[in-house]
Amino acid sequence: MAARRKPTLKQRQKLADEMRALVLGLFEPNSRPFFDRGDYSQEALDDFIKCEAVFDETFQFIDALTKIWKEQNPDIRSLVPLPVLPPQIHDVDEQTIPPSIQEPAMNTEDAILPKPLALPEPIPESPATLPVITPPPAPLPNPSLLKPGQTPPMNTPPNAPLTTVPPVRFVLPNAKVGVDYRARVEGQTAEGAGRVVELRMPNDLGLHFDAEHAELYGIPTLAGEHSLHLRWTLNQREHYSSECVLIVNPDPRTLWQVKEPAADAPYFKAHTAHQALTGFGFRIAAASRRGRSHEHNGTFRDDDFVINL
Repeated sequence: MAARRKPTLKQRQKLADEMRALVLGLFEPNSRPFFDRGDYSQEALDDFIKCEAVFDETFQFIDALTKIWKEQNPDIRSLVPLPVLPPQIHDVDEQTIPPSIQEPAMNTEDAILPKPLALPEPIPESPATLPVITPPPAPLPNPSLLKPGQTPPMNTPPNAPLTTVPPVRFVLPNAKVGVDYRARVEGQTAEGAGRVVELRMPNDLGLHFDAEHAELYGIPTLAGEHSLHLRWTLNQREHYSSECVLIVNPDPRTLWQVKEPAADAPYFKAHTAHQALTGFGFRIAAASRRGRSHEHNGTFRDDDFVINL
């Protein structure tokens, strides 16, 4: 017999909640399945349940849990499985009385295979007194949740189209604040060019959209990355919604600031200085001015001069 695998630490952490729900489901009602039903057919599930190997492994699973329970709780009665009762038909106004629980089994073998309770033969009723139970109509499946290979049922409403946005790519050239801008807005898809019929953008961006020519034009006034909301089509029948990003670069001249140095800043110098000296056979001139980087940072100028005879 092959050695049984032990769960790794990662598997313990991943399946801790599922294992707890599985074991609790053996003692109390539990509407949460352990495995995902998926699209397995009922026939495949029935064949799996009736498989001899599945029965043997399930028997070993129940037998092992029964033994562990007995070892941990020697003074408590053994685990007893509930019998599986066939479905009963009741009148609409009749209250269902919970069935009595089977007497405890003496050992594991008796507990694994309990005998179902015998039900009395139903008393036939006249056709006039038989209750009429109408099952509720089954909900229509959502066509958008169909799996590959499935088709919508015959009673699917015709006004529920299956529309998928085709992969599309919109690319716009960068703009610059204060500079005239004009670009065609067009999407590239595997089926051809997507024509934009509507474009929404920030009101203070300074641009306009010409739907007839699918052009974006104007003089940008707001720097940054702006999201443009597009409505476009391939065949004039189906319309899709997408987004495109327009980057507007700032005007470099507006980035420079002129700040005065702090009153207590060290190494004071005037923002401008100049001096000229004329002598016998020579002329000397010198000048200095605070540059743009010092103005932007609010510091004094670094360069200086001294003329001394």
